Amino acid sequence: MDRTRLGAMNPRRRRRHGDGAWIGIPVSLLFTVVFCLGAVLAGLGGTLGAPMLNAYPGLDADMLPLALIVVIPAARLAARRIRRQLRGRFSL
Repeated sequence: MDRTRLGAMNPRRRRRHGDGAWIGIPVSLLFTVVFCLGAVLAGLGGTLGAPMLNAYPGLDADMLPLALIVVIPAARLAARRIRRQLRGRFSL
């Protein structure tokens, strides 16, 4: 993704919305395309993984620990990043 045109435009959109629009990047279209690409990949992953994980009673209890393994570290990293930004913004 880094070597494609879309991959080159995406970091600019994340840093500053106005800068990307100023140099001619259609920021709202880019955001929509990246979101749709992620949704398609998630749907494809669910479609390919469904035959391996058949639905049965108790599947939610089996999947919950796996989901928490992903969610908890991501939430901790996000909280750490937010704290760093706030500390830098309000320090004198």
